[in-house]
Parts: sequence; structure tokens; C-alpha cells
Amino acid sequence: VLAILFCSFQFLPTYEFTKDSIRQSEAYSSSFNFGLNPWYETVKVFAPDFFGNPTTNNYWDTQSYHEQSIFLGTLPFIMVLSWVVFSLKKRKIDFWAAVFLSTLVLGFENPLSKLIYSLHLPFLTYSSAARIFFITYFSDGILSALAFEKLSDKKFEAFTKRVNLYFLGAILGIFLGFSGLVLLLKDNPD
Repeated sequence: VLAILFCSFQFLPTYEFTKDSIRQSEAYSSSFNFGLNPWYETVKVFAPDFFGNPTTNNYWDTQSYHEQSIFLGTLPFIMVLSWVVFSLKKRKIDFWAAVFLSTLVLGFENPLSKLIYSLHLPFLTYSSAARIFFITYFSDGILSALAFEKLSDKKFEAFTKRVNLYFLGAILGIFLGFSGLVLLLKDNPD
């Protein structure tokens, strides 16, 4: 309460300027679904240029490349995934894991994020929702450092190896499935 009182001399004029701003009346962010990433964009967590790259003129996604980018890095993502699952197994979730998961959920299209953006909250709904991913990147860095530090723990090391095997197995399975599908479609154009 004391902090709000100290900051009110800045918040009140800001609120007044915001009421007169064009940002409130324009519908830029709502014209492209508030910048919420569709769920098929999760593939960019592992392969940032899955839909091509505008620099090489082969970008074929309908979403904006620079706004919807979410590549976290393969090794950091595996480390964070291990940390979050390991924490959940111990029935303990830390602050940065909660921030990581909640920003991922709020950046993608789902009923909760749609509800939040349909409320037209000042400052929050004036720009693309995908900009929340900078908080995801920050928490990814912190959780990666925590997981890297925890690697000296034998239980965590064994758990991380198991997660890596599952993860690599899933990637290999997806790759083989797509390869088989491509070969099937190549042989049978119908």
C-alpha cells in the first residue's frame, strides 16, 4: 500500500494520458487474434525456422515471424523440462517454474488467455500477447542455471538422463513418422 502511495504521483498522470491515447481505440492487436500463438506454433520451441525464415524468402506461416518467435534452445529447454518435472515429482513448485509455465500458457491461444485479452485491460491488451515470451525466456535462463547447478545431485542426474532418453525417443519417433509419411505420399500422390 505504501509503495502504491509513493508511485501514485506517476500512475495517475499515466492513466490520464492512456485514456487519451490512440492505443485504446485502435483494434490493431485484436485484428490478429491479440497476437496469441496458435498451438501448432509450439514446434518453434525445438525448431525456430520450421515454417521458414523471412530472410531466405521461404517463410510460409500466417503468423508474424518476429512477434511469434519462441525458440528457447534445445539444451536449456530439456534442462528446464527436467527441473519442472523433477520439482513436480517432489510436490514442490518454485516461483520461476510457475512463471515459466504460466507465461507459456498465456502466450498461446486458449480459453484463459482469450478471456484475459477480451477484457481490454489497460496496457496489457494494447500490444501482441506473444511479447510475454520475453518473461518465458528470462525464466528459462534462470531455471536452466538452477538445473545445471543441480546436476551434481545424483537423483536429478539420473532423472535428467531418463527425461533426455524419452525426449530423444519422442523426437526420433516424430522424425521417423514424418519420414514415413513423406515416403508414403511420394509413392502415392493421391
